[in-house]
Amino acid sequence: MTGGPVFRPYLLYVDGIACGSVYQTAYQGGFLKKFEFHQMQKNGQTFDLFPIGMGKQGNKSPVYCGNTQISLIEKDCIVYNDLHEYHVFALDREAGLISALFCMYMYVNAAYKPGVKVTESKVNSVSVTTNKLLKEKYDPGFKNRVSPR
Repeated sequence: MTGGPVFRPYLLYVDGIACGSVYQTAYQGGFLKKFEFHQMQKNGQTFDLFPIGMGKQGNKSPVYCGNTQISLIEKDCIVYNDLHEYHVFALDREAGLISALFCMYMYVNAAYKPGVKVTESKVNSVSVTTNKLLKEKYDPGFKNRVSPR
C-alpha cells in the first residue's frame, strides 16, 4: 500500500548497519476512505502496520507485507506504572523482528516521555476505530493460526 506524506521518520539500524526506515503516513483513497498507518522499508521490502482501536479489547495492529498478513501486535488499554506491554503473534522470526521494530517505534512516538519520573499508576486509554477500510485489515482468526496450541 502506498502512503502519502511521511511523518516522524526514523532510520533503522540492525547490528549497526542502516537497513531502512520507519514512519507514519496516510492512505488517501478519497472522501471517507483515508486513514493513517505506519510503514517500514527494510532491506528492500515494505511493511505496513494498521493501528486499530477495539475499545475495551485494546489495540490490534496487523502487520502486512504486500497483501499478506505476517503478524499481529496487541496492546491492552490499561497501562500499569507506565510499563507498556505489546504482544506479538508472528508467522516467523523475521516477522517477529519487524513487529518488535514497529513496537519500539510506536512506543517512542506515543508513550515515551524522556525525563519524566515513573510513578505507581494505572492509566486506561480506550480508542475505537470507525473507519471501515482500516477495520477490514484486522483478521480475528490470525492470532489462533500462528499461536502454538
